[in-house]
Amino acid sequence: MSSCRRSRSDRDEDEDEDEAQQTLDSGSDDLLTEILLRLPMKSLLRFKSVSKRWLSLISNPSFCHIHYLRNPVSVSVSGLFMRWFSEFNFVSLHENATASEIPLTFLNFIHNGTRMTALQSCNGLFGCLSYGKHTYYIYNPATQQHTTLDIPGGDTFVVSISLAFDPSKSPHYKAVCVRSPDDESARSVFGYKGKYVLGPGDEPAQINYRIEIYSSETRSWRSSGDPFRTSAPIWGLDFHNAVYWNGALHWVPKWGSEPPLYFDVEREILRELPMPPESPCLRQIRYIGESRGHMHLIDIYDDRTPKQFDVLEMESNHSKWVFRYRVDLDVFATVFPYLLPNCSHEKHGPFFTILCLVRGEEEEEASSLLLNIHGCIFSYNLEDKTFKELHKFPLIGPRNSLWRDGDDVYQYFEALSCV
Repeated sequence: MSSCRRSRSDRDEDEDEDEAQQTLDSGSDDLLTEILLRLPMKSLLRFKSVSKRWLSLISNPSFCHIHYLRNPVSVSVSGLFMRWFSEFNFVSLHENATASEIPLTFLNFIHNGTRMTALQSCNGLFGCLSYGKHTYYIYNPATQQHTTLDIPGGDTFVVSISLAFDPSKSPHYKAVCVRSPDDESARSVFGYKGKYVLGPGDEPAQINYRIEIYSSETRSWRSSGDPFRTSAPIWGLDFHNAVYWNGALHWVPKWGSEPPLYFDVEREILRELPMPPESPCLRQIRYIGESRGHMHLIDIYDDRTPKQFDVLEMESNHSKWVFRYRVDLDVFATVFPYLLPNCSHEKHGPFFTILCLVRGEEEEEASSLLLNIHGCIFSYNLEDKTFKELHKFPLIGPRNSLWRDGDDVYQYFEALSCV
């Protein structure tokens, strides 16, 4: 007959922990901080409830920054938040993920029934927007902390807001707001009414823009640089899907030949971003994204369903794109023939969408390209060309719900970062 009494050794361990905590509580903040910095993030999140003193120490931006620097290996993408039709779902990148590794909640920090959507993820922080009121938030799903981003009013239209955050350099983040001073023009363009889409001679209309920057350190906004002009959004830059890499935000067009731009956030300089050599076919940028300090681009010219394509990587000085990986999806047809489309590309779109590229934690570790193939999420090993199924969504309709590459897909990793 088993006894429900706790063993003497268990009671002794609890007494030791109590005594240790009393020692820490009565000791200096320096000693406690040094001990807490050695703990994993999950433990620190639990220890916030120990006392107000512990909560204050763990929530301090300087503590979060030092903890990140001391534990860089532990900061890796653990999964993706993906919108599947009207709901966000979490897709773990780890096999046999435990319940504690899967976020239980996402975008539910407003409890008045307001619908929320994600706009961007940047090194653990998310930019979010509430429907209806169009209120912007900065959100950390790991800590469930959020803050409202108060945007100065005026007679200009907010085109996009993008996060610029590198926890290895600073505990503070910046938000970059692109506005259009030509409010009526911008609203028509962004509402897809078509009135201002084409200019004289059926050329893409040129729209005025300006940039404003918010600093979480000063909690204030200010204007940056002179206004600039580029094509209307339908033909021009995709301001809504900015990629933050190497201290800059990058905006590229999904289609056409509009020159992409990057904005150096620290130096506040706007420059053109080089593109791969031109092709006689219409350019279609299927993916651009950042992973572990590398920015990648998938540029497809063939107007048929491509099964072979290259992954390019930008040089650290923004000078050019270089070849990094070759992707061959022909092997997929032999392993998963039941998922291949039985319809033409022109009628139903490509049979796969590109979600993101995740670099290995170490240089010698394999990197993976994550794909959505008719509701099944696959990880494609870029070294040995093998596939692994990660998740399966219920398929509704004849085509993918995520038919635009990278849209409504956000990388997630646990971070203590303060908002």
